[in-house]
Amino acid sequence: MLMNLDTLQWDTSMCNIFGIPKECLPQIISSSDDFGESEDLDMKLPITGVVGDQMSACLGHCLEMHQVKNTYGTGGFLLMNTGAEKIFSNKGLLTTVLYKNRDQEVVFGLEGSIESAGNTLTWLKENLGIFNDYKELKDLFLSEKDSGDVYFVPSFSGLYSPYWNSSAKASIQGMTMNTSKGHLVRAAFEAVSLRTNDIIQSFEEDTDVKIHLLKVDGGMTNSNEFLQTQSDLANIKVNVKEESEITLLGSAVAAGIGNGIYSDVQSVSKVLEKGKVFSPKLNKEDLEIKYL
Repeated sequence: MLMNLDTLQWDTSMCNIFGIPKECLPQIISSSDDFGESEDLDMKLPITGVVGDQMSACLGHCLEMHQVKNTYGTGGFLLMNTGAEKIFSNKGLLTTVLYKNRDQEVVFGLEGSIESAGNTLTWLKENLGIFNDYKELKDLFLSEKDSGDVYFVPSFSGLYSPYWNSSAKASIQGMTMNTSKGHLVRAAFEAVSLRTNDIIQSFEEDTDVKIHLLKVDGGMTNSNEFLQTQSDLANIKVNVKEESEITLLGSAVAAGIGNGIYSDVQSVSKVLEKGKVFSPKLNKEDLEIKYL
């Protein structure tokens, strides 16, 4: 909030608003740079990469221009690589810096967040007792062929991107006496997938670029059923890597570029496993029904 996206330095006006003296803030340097050496290990090691968690996930996915990733944690966090161009959204997204490597150009991005992803399943488990172990989700999902016209809006803390409605409340609609646990699990998977698609559509409208692939990580990606649901409802391919700790991988990428092991992100992508890709299977008529 305090950095000026044009100068990449602390913004005087923002610091004044929050009453923060610029003199007490650290120098801003690149994500991959010389940060000194470790002092609390058995041996001193150079620190050559420092990056925030969601930006680190972008590095772990080796996001190229106009590619998008989503990290399904407690919430969902989507970022799109817009390269050297700062795009200021008209569709409820945020403009941010993804990373900067030494003397190379800064890489900007658009960001959108979902208020509840993994938290949606946690609520079903802890508050409603729908299941006791996450391993049960597959069988519950497969116990029904669809959501039974049940729709779940998990806005427990309001609606985030692109709506920004803090007063919105969560709701489950369409339940009947025949609604089962399987219907609710499917509705939860669909809810997170549909909210993800809200942001994907905002990316496309802001950039006039059609998105064909979504790179994903986070706890919910352990479920193939969820990943197929996401691919179906966003009508795009979904790519999940074999490496599960993508944020950690991104930190290693930043450090590797910082100490010269890699020249840039593109050189790293050549040595990483491509992982598994899920492709849409839902027909056009059924997809349209979900958005009525």
